[in-house]
Amino acid sequence: MLFSTSMTERTPLIFSPGLDGDYIIPEQPGRTYGPVLQVFQAAGFQPHFFAPEWPERDPQKWGQGMADYAETIARENNSGEVAMAGFSCGALVAVLGTHALEQRQNVEVAGLVACSISPWFGEARVRRSLLHPRSNLHQASETFQTNLRKLTLPKLTSPVQVYVGSEEMETVKAMYAETLAAWPQAEGITPPCRHDIFHEAYLRALSQNVGKLATKAV
Repeated sequence: MLFSTSMTERTPLIFSPGLDGDYIIPEQPGRTYGPVLQVFQAAGFQPHFFAPEWPERDPQKWGQGMADYAETIARENNSGEVAMAGFSCGALVAVLGTHALEQRQNVEVAGLVACSISPWFGEARVRRSLLHPRSNLHQASETFQTNLRKLTLPKLTSPVQVYVGSEEMETVKAMYAETLAAWPQAEGITPPCRHDIFHEAYLRALSQNVGKLATKAV
């Protein structure tokens, strides 16, 4: 855990970054995920950062690991609920982690904040992504692609907010539309920007909306 607060009266929120990401972003000197976590903190959550075991290239293990971490944080804070969040591939992980928590029923999921979900759930979506020249999947190993093809978009019952930038790739926009169709309870939010959670418009959209999922007062 690289970031957390000590405000135990708040609902813990577990955030996962983009593929291979960590709290500090090495290719962008001086940049961290701090501004994103600060938005969640200001909205009333107790934010925690979760980086999966990226080298394993197994999304199901990533999701289970995020669910394990969420349960640990909930237990340490005597909280009966947690919120889940992620950006890009981290949003895919958060979706899988949320589904795992719903299946286990050890803690309640206060909400899922899915930001620009990577469109990699299953054979058809992987194939569609590979048709796009800017897709990260072109650099992905065969093992990773095979594991992604095995995924299915799970049904979720928890409250959900799904975000996508208005200028993102069509495959990411299609994933956004498909999640809204799969999760009738979900709220869709479209900040005017590209695939960049650090963009002022993206942070502003989060700041204006995530507080709806914070069930405990600031």
